[in-house]
Amino acid sequence: MEEQATLPRHVPAKHIPHAESMAQAKDVLLPWLALNRLPAVGPVTQRQLLDAAGGMRGLCTASAENVYGWMQAAQAKCWLDFCHRKAHSELLRAAELDYALAREKGMLMLTIEH
Repeated sequence: MEEQATLPRHVPAKHIPHAESMAQAKDVLLPWLALNRLPAVGPVTQRQLLDAAGGMRGLCTASAENVYGWMQAAQAKCWLDFCHRKAHSELLRAAELDYALAREKGMLMLTIEH
């Protein structure tokens, strides 16, 4: 039987980020939340996108030509609007709401990169 990892019920005070690092944490976490909200993109496709781009930073800074090559047109437009923080970006709004809810509920968010 495979052992399952358990997460601690609390985070020790020394691991609670300061205000400056909270802004950095948001900048790091928003793309992950947005990728999870990208229409018709599941975990396998997420991994393929991240591999193609060389990670989340690469996916966020990729050229439009590359993004359109990796995704369907509607997905690519949605992702690029998010990455360029377009005011009309539904993906940005959804990621911001997910982040706010996670903070409000005290949720711990993990990513596959650091």
